[in-house]
Amino acid sequence: MKKLTSIGLAVTALIFFNVQTQAKESLSLSMSSYELQANVSIELDSNIIAAYRRYGVNEAGIERMRTYLLSEGIKENKVNDVLKMIVRVIPSVPAEGGDFRLPEGALKYFKNLNLTDEQINVVKRSSMRIAKSPANPKNERERKSTIEDQFKRFGVGDMNRIKKHLFENGISADKIDRVLGGMVRVMHEVQAEGNDFELNPRMEEYFKSGLSLTDVHIKLIIGEAMRIVQKMRDAEGDKDKD
Repeated sequence: MKKLTSIGLAVTALIFFNVQTQAKESLSLSMSSYELQANVSIELDSNIIAAYRRYGVNEAGIERMRTYLLSEGIKENKVNDVLKMIVRVIPSVPAEGGDFRLPEGALKYFKNLNLTDEQINVVKRSSMRIAKSPANPKNERERKSTIEDQFKRFGVGDMNRIKKHLFENGISADKIDRVLGGMVRVMHEVQAEGNDFELNPRMEEYFKSGLSLTDVHIKLIIGEAMRIVQKMRDAEGDKDKD
């Protein structure tokens, strides 16, 4: 009888131990799930997203930046802090030329995060890229007044034909000014590279991600840019003959 009682107590203790273990594991899983959700909310902090949107960078763009920073060796637990400071640095980037230096406060901040000099340069370049991006609304406002002047330099006096051509081929009216701004850059690339021209990957990314254009649209833009540059070259050749 004592043996049976001892066995019964042992079985009861074992069951209680297993239940406790399962409860702990369940709680641990719940906590892990909670921490994961918390991390996601931190990763997609609404203030950071709102700040980047003001410079034309959406959530997908932020994630691409995060991936880039990680690939440059910046630790995962520091990336969010770096992203927060980048968006504060952007307004310090000069609109035209100039040797941009990180503000002292930002430089000290990045050094306190133990970023290397090379990583700080990566951050600096990222800030400059966003500040000068065609997707930045500030640049877009300034560009509207100069787009026509840029086209005039390439011999295009009336842009209505180009706008109509883009619209008739499926580019919406609200995107045409930004497409024309991108086309100017493509024209400069065509002019510089000649027969070796290849579309800059950043411009392709801008057209696809920033403006949601298709490959057909991008080919149309490149074709129009090449036609304009060739026409300008032909006109210059005729002048030389005279």
